[in-house]
Amino acid sequence: MPHFVLLVLISYTIHRLWIYESIFQKHRLLVERTPLKSMLLCPPCFALWSTVLAEAFLWLPAHPVLTSAAYVLAGYAPISLALQLLPRLTILEPVVPPRPVGRARPMPAVKAMPINEAAEAAKAASRARAEERRRAHQAAPPARAKADCGICGQKSAAQSAVAAYEKRIVIMTALASFESSYSLVSAIIDQARMLALNPKWLVQVWVMQTANDRDWPKDMPANVELRKIIPAVPFVEDVIDPKGQQILLHAMRRELVAMGNATVITHDLLFISWYVTFAAAIHEFADLRGFEWFHIGHSAPSGRPSRSVIDAKSVPSWPRYTLPAGEHTIVALAECLRSGFGITYEIPPDRIKVWPNARDPRTMGMHPMAVRITTEAKLWEGGVVQVYPISSTRFEAKGLSKLLRAFAALAVPWKLVIANPHANGTEGQNAVLTAQTFASTLGIPAGRLFFTSEMLPETAATGLPGEAVRDLFRYANIFAFPTFSEASSLILMEAAIAGLPLVLNAAVPSLREIYPVPDDQLVDWGTNTAQGQDDSTARRAAGIMERLHATLPAKTHVLRSRSLESVASIIQADLGTT
Repeated sequence: MPHFVLLVLISYTIHRLWIYESIFQKHRLLVERTPLKSMLLCPPCFALWSTVLAEAFLWLPAHPVLTSAAYVLAGYAPISLALQLLPRLTILEPVVPPRPVGRARPMPAVKAMPINEAAEAAKAASRARAEERRRAHQAAPPARAKADCGICGQKSAAQSAVAAYEKRIVIMTALASFESSYSLVSAIIDQARMLALNPKWLVQVWVMQTANDRDWPKDMPANVELRKIIPAVPFVEDVIDPKGQQILLHAMRRELVAMGNATVITHDLLFISWYVTFAAAIHEFADLRGFEWFHIGHSAPSGRPSRSVIDAKSVPSWPRYTLPAGEHTIVALAECLRSGFGITYEIPPDRIKVWPNARDPRTMGMHPMAVRITTEAKLWEGGVVQVYPISSTRFEAKGLSKLLRAFAALAVPWKLVIANPHANGTEGQNAVLTAQTFASTLGIPAGRLFFTSEMLPETAATGLPGEAVRDLFRYANIFAFPTFSEASSLILMEAAIAGLPLVLNAAVPSLREIYPVPDDQLVDWGTNTAQGQDDSTARRAAGIMERLHATLPAKTHVLRSRSLESVASIIQADLGTT
């Protein structure tokens, strides 16, 4: 038995050195998927192969020299595993390249060089070849993932996982950490969230193998996976490292082939001078069938060398100025950059897409309850938006019926969120039901009025936490306050601090002591429930609200146009719905 265990360890060592070696960044052997070779990737088949190998070498202990060598080989497997686990068990960080990976530097401006007639001819020929390759790949059917093993037909766990999704998306990056101070990190995380809005899409974020994932968000959707795929090769500005290029090529190609087909989105990998080795590796397997690529540039395009210089590959930066063969599309962050990228890569406008960055308060540290309310109510859709925190047992004194009349009179879209505690008892529940019935008589359609006690039943008794209310104020653009029972309103102070335009009850002087709004922001809502219920008062209040909410056009526009859902609709239209 000891000999058997010893020799199984030897076979495991050979297996790791041949296929899975990753500690010393050695070249992987690309095992082709043929019946005799692909069995090496299949654990059951390899177990059988290990047993046969062990039986064949049972004579080794009889030879002292070979026995010593056997023990050396057998020791490699547990030692290599220990080295891999050591950084996880200690406070030591993995070794990283001399320069922090993932930091992008702007591309230096390069003056255009003159192009002679010969270069023009080479330019036309190169374009013709590129167009021919592009059409060929458009007509080619996408590659389907094969079983890992040609002997037993077993599929890998990765293949089984991706098979459950209609579309697979790889966000390929050179990130080594998820520090919030690096703006590209938030842009990539937001993009993963946007793509994951389609539950039928699997989104994988590829980062460096040595990446520190301590700051990776814990609330990412279930169909988003973080994978440490990219080997940590050293990057040098505008210098192609041949060894690093091959390491990157083998690692990425192996993983993509295992997926079968996917949409690959890269971030700055084709543009930044520090990633020219990465760009060169992408060029090597750019025409892999079944894959479409979108290369996002996070900076403005710069000048380029002449076409003759690029075609001759006489400058090390040539991969940054050449669109790889196959299904590759350039993505700009703004429409005004489209022409610049077209000039840089000498491609028509239809091969350049525009995907703006998203900036959504829900991904900027909002309280989870505020995120849930915002998502359900779709507060980013624009129009007049108000958040009104009032007790369920104080609806009348706080003028809720008057506020509902004013909102019903608005000529623009609107959303009203009532943050109402004390809705767990009979009195509070009846008050909510009465308010909903009154809103129905006013003709208020569904999707306009929301009570947090119903959206989040766990808050019916105590209401929302203060930080959740303050976070919801990020989406509000008005605060109309028809209360007639107020001494020194705290919520009015919070609304003012949030920068919201105020519409106050002219009959309650204490409100203007907090902030003396001008007369054209006052409405005579009266000092009791009966007063201020007429249509003329409602129309006056609605007119003031429409005018004041328009004083925050930048806030309203950005919340609507740069929400996750809005930007996702642009990207999904380019990627296809399935």
